[in-house]
Amino acid sequence: MVSLRSISAVLVLLTSNAFGQANPTVAEVIAKAHNAALKEPTSADKFKGVRMEIKTVDVEQKPLGFTTLELVAPQSRREIDYTPDFFVETITASNGLEGWTSRHQLRAGGRAENKIIQFQQVARLKDVTISDLNFYSAPEAKQGSVNLIGTADIDGKKVYSVEYKYNSGYSVTRHFDTKSYELVATDQIMPDGKTQRQVVKELFWVDGLSFTKREEVYIDGKKIAESTYDKVTLNPTVSESSFAFPIR
Repeated sequence: MVSLRSISAVLVLLTSNAFGQANPTVAEVIAKAHNAALKEPTSADKFKGVRMEIKTVDVEQKPLGFTTLELVAPQSRREIDYTPDFFVETITASNGLEGWTSRHQLRAGGRAENKIIQFQQVARLKDVTISDLNFYSAPEAKQGSVNLIGTADIDGKKVYSVEYKYNSGYSVTRHFDTKSYELVATDQIMPDGKTQRQVVKELFWVDGLSFTKREEVYIDGKKIAESTYDKVTLNPTVSESSFAFPIR
């Protein structure tokens, strides 16, 4: 006769085979995802920020826009967006305490407009930046929480899905490969309630750190764009004035 203990052992074995390990905790998944993004455990020790360029095209490969993104630890962020014809430049910047946006036309006599970002949005940008810079680590307890919401199949890969929630209201779900623990996709709920999914198609390494090279963007399951990340510079020199409101 099979004992209850033997049956339990079989169930544990089946669970282990199904998930790659026996019931991983969210802490274990995040730790492995963090390590998978580093060539060596110390690769991120001197990481203080990053600058990168992003080119986005539609499903027909027509340009949608160009972006330069600058992140400086612990919480400064500047995003410079251009229209496909480089006619309009929009800058959004925050140092975690205050924020602003500037939009102007790149021609002689073109219109310009500067606005202050409200406190709640500054708090959200702060958490987005912290999250982007920590290579998938969980937020500190006073900042937010994480939750392992289960497994799924995305782009032909089985993934662990981890939801990150911050007190500012920022929320993002990251999907990690159950074997390699590399990032497979990222989900966010848009203001209109639709789900934006960014599916990673290619990763690359810069000084021992893993970054997305190419991704596909979907809205509620429909592909709308592709983005390519290029010219990645670690620890760029960015002055504090770059994040200060341009007009006092």
